[in-house]
Amino acid sequence: MKEGTSQSEPTSRRKKQDRRLWTFAEEEALLAAMMECICDKYRAHNGFKPGYFNEVEKELKKRLPGTTLKAQPNIESKVKGWKEKYALIVDGTRLSGFGWNHTTNSIVVDDENVWKEYEKVND
Repeated sequence: MKEGTSQSEPTSRRKKQDRRLWTFAEEEALLAAMMECICDKYRAHNGFKPGYFNEVEKELKKRLPGTTLKAQPNIESKVKGWKEKYALIVDGTRLSGFGWNHTTNSIVVDDENVWKEYEKVND
């Protein structure tokens, strides 16, 4: 056995894929593609019916020729991330001492003590 190698290490271990960073233009095109593809056929009570992201992928390819973005994992992952961020914003604005500034599209906090208390609870 060569020095520095291990017989117990599986040869079929998959390397973790690098996280794909979306450009602003890609995000805008994704939103437009999602709006174009949404219809009663793909609406579900808490999300989208099967096949929706595949249709969005096709529409996205029209808007961004040559793109390598796929329904799985790229588009589904991006939408999941948006949902998580949206949930954080909604939850934050429901707390006492927090609000929403429509001019700057940001959360505002009544005073610094409210924020410090929030950090203690959510560490």
